[in-house]
Amino acid sequence: MLIALAVAVATHLALRHLRFGREIYAIGSNPPAARLRGIRVVPVTLAVFALSGGCAGLAGLLYAARFGYVNPGITGVGFELTVIAAVVIGGVSINGGAGSVLGTALGCCCSARSRWRCRSSACPASWQNAIYGAIILLALVIDRSVREGGIGHLRRRGRA
Repeated sequence: MLIALAVAVATHLALRHLRFGREIYAIGSNPPAARLRGIRVVPVTLAVFALSGGCAGLAGLLYAARFGYVNPGITGVGFELTVIAAVVIGGVSINGGAGSVLGTALGCCCSARSRWRCRSSACPASWQNAIYGAIILLALVIDRSVREGGIGHLRRRGRA
């Protein structure tokens, strides 16, 4: 837990106070505009993927330390919807350019709490996946409506 907290704090500080962090947000919101602003999009994107791979490696190491083994064929299978839903609950835009580390951490806590609650109430795994899928779809609809000018925009066009 302490390692995850240290990584989260370091990531938050880097995204908020370093030029590299601001470049990541700029590329996430609009890559062509970031390129016109003078940001080297390809090297920054490659650096982000490299950092993501390093974090994934650290997570694998922590998983192996906790459980004593790692089976690459089954470890992490089925967590895709859970992770995406946790990030979306935390306020990260699916289309990029918006979100925070604190929001993501809170989204992970909420996701873990809902997973625990579903397991303790003997809710089937298929229902858990359906709930996570519904959360992701709802987030996509909300994100699209916000980017297009809000819910009022949808009402004016006769969609809501």
